[in-house]
Amino acid sequence: MTLISVLKQSWTQLPKKSDTVKRLAIEHKISDILAQLCILREPKNEGFSRYLDPKLATMRSPTLIKDLEVGVDIFLDLIAKNETIGLLGDYDVDGVTSTVIMIEFFKKIKFENYIVFMPNRFKDGYGLTKDAVKFFIDKNVSAVISMDCGSTFIDEIQMLKDNNIKTIILDHHTCLDTLPQADAMINPQRKDDVSGLQFLSAVGVVFYFLVHTNSILKRRNEGIDLEPLLVFVALGTLCDVVPLIEENRTFVKRGLKIMAGKPTVGLKKLLLKLNIFGNSITASDVMMRVGPKINATGRMDSAMISVELLTENNEGNAEELVEKMFALNEKRVRLEFDVMVDIKERIKTVKDEDKFMFLYDESWHKGLVGILASRTVELTKRPSFIGISDGEIIQGSVRSVAGIDVASVINELRENGLLIRGGGHKMAAGFSVKKSDERDVIKIIRQEIDRQLSTSKIEEMNFFDISIQADELMQISKELELLEPCGTKNLQPIFHITNIRLHSSTLISNKFLKAVFKTDSGKTFEALYFRNDNSNIIKTCIAQENFGSSIDIIGSWVPNSFRGKTVYQSIIHDIVWSNQSKA
Repeated sequence: MTLISVLKQSWTQLPKKSDTVKRLAIEHKISDILAQLCILREPKNEGFSRYLDPKLATMRSPTLIKDLEVGVDIFLDLIAKNETIGLLGDYDVDGVTSTVIMIEFFKKIKFENYIVFMPNRFKDGYGLTKDAVKFFIDKNVSAVISMDCGSTFIDEIQMLKDNNIKTIILDHHTCLDTLPQADAMINPQRKDDVSGLQFLSAVGVVFYFLVHTNSILKRRNEGIDLEPLLVFVALGTLCDVVPLIEENRTFVKRGLKIMAGKPTVGLKKLLLKLNIFGNSITASDVMMRVGPKINATGRMDSAMISVELLTENNEGNAEELVEKMFALNEKRVRLEFDVMVDIKERIKTVKDEDKFMFLYDESWHKGLVGILASRTVELTKRPSFIGISDGEIIQGSVRSVAGIDVASVINELRENGLLIRGGGHKMAAGFSVKKSDERDVIKIIRQEIDRQLSTSKIEEMNFFDISIQADELMQISKELELLEPCGTKNLQPIFHITNIRLHSSTLISNKFLKAVFKTDSGKTFEALYFRNDNSNIIKTCIAQENFGSSIDIIGSWVPNSFRGKTVYQSIIHDIVWSNQSKA
């Protein structure tokens, strides 16, 4: 089935796999619709039982991860001798939550001899820099645990080693062929790691590290309850946009339940401020509402503000930190809007043959380059390198699209001697290059993207999962929650919702569209469209002459909880005139 929308886009239904739908529905006592959606998500490695009901008991052994046992032995020895441990985390949500669960673990075992250093992106730069090394040397620490960074910091690790400081790296970023000589280099992305856990976020790696640590403590009758830490594992995993499969799915599903019930004092204050505490918190709530607030501190000031909030047990202090966080986020939103006006003007000249964006400016805010890159990808559907320049260095972030591995692009720049500093994932990375090398940098980026495109293709495919009548969709709303958490590699279902009529609509604060649709049975539901782009979707829905018309929705179906009451609504991706004539 192929549909042509009001945006002139083609939408095609994903292939049905009816041969196994009935069997799966009967075996797991679920509807045929849910069975079809499960099959389309192909949970091959975990199986349907684990997919529908993920449990911590199915976790793979931590000892499968290269160097993890070595690192835990060092860690326990440091704790036993009460030696000073330095903690360093990246300034994004994954780095913040990695640091937080390590601090919370120390609290639980009553270990106090640790020092935290969260790099300030404006003063210190990214990761385990030489300034961070100097800080730890000056503090006379016995060991440094580097979380969500460190895998490419060869010289800095050597500096620590030269000063008799042990190093444990807990990371998940793409590794180089040459690894730093850390005492324990724990990263499932290592080429010699056979754990199969390459999809973990950094906080997932840290949690695995603590699970094995705790298993040894349990043998000594000194074990603790690690499950409350899954709140932060869920936060970091969701906000780092890693695949929501296997262990990640288990961590997030359990973590969200704890988050809705018994979060820490600081996190509870943040959730209350966002009006989402006490409800069924979704993955989307965390990614779209909680994560940006936590990220704002590292973007605009210091990520230590977020670490302090998430580990805070005093309600008064937590409220003050939340207010500071929100103020920084409001500043971030204002600055982001101003820069995006500039970027939108620049990309007007984009040609079809332009396969990527490379934009920078001396006036743009350093803390916003990552989110600006994401916004540029949304607008151009191309890998986007967005940076700031001080006249000599261009420093920035890149975000990608399906089919283009930007970590490989960054490595090509390194191989050609053009990279000062950089690294990351397939879909996101950071980079620093000389402005004088700009022409060569762009040439290498173009060559590597062309090489990748010779075996893949950038293409915005428009697929929906299932065509379904609105009344039937309403009946299975609760059952659809078994698919959660949804995100990367476990996408939220996109439905072609039929047998509905447009009842009314309005523009809210001139920011987004809220429409009401009526089903065949007379029930109504809300549908939201969040892009105030004056598109044909908005024009069609606000035209009063279309009220009462048969218009199908292509969109998701999500719960909206407020004050203990949950209703389901559609998030519109597109709309299609149905085969029925206008009323």
